[in-house]
Amino acid sequence: MPAFITVARIALLAVAVTAMPLVAQADCSDAESLADDAYTYARRALRELNFDDAQSLMRRARDTAEEAQFEAEECRCDDAESYADDAYTNARRAYNASSLQELRYYATRTMKAAEEARDAASSCSQ
Repeated sequence: MPAFITVARIALLAVAVTAMPLVAQADCSDAESLADDAYTYARRALRELNFDDAQSLMRRARDTAEEAQFEAEECRCDDAESYADDAYTNARRAYNASSLQELRYYATRTMKAAEEARDAASSCSQ
């Protein structure tokens, strides 16, 4: 009887160890996609000639970066969360800018942070 218990324990341990990587691996694809969207909105705003249209795009970048931050927190990817927070902060500053030049400055910073958030979320998913 004790030999049976030992074999059962070994089999149970093998199943638990095999399943561990699946549990530990985070799926940050939503954070990655949202960070990419924030990057795209900021890039479009950077190329915009009309201040109101650029501001509207930065509002979308801001909102999307905030969602990316939430998703990165949900998948427990600290680096992606931090970069998405930076993207959100810069997008908010761009949205609140008083000139197209100032908006473009913060749009560029938003793009860089969103790109970092996207890459970090991708790394967390691997």
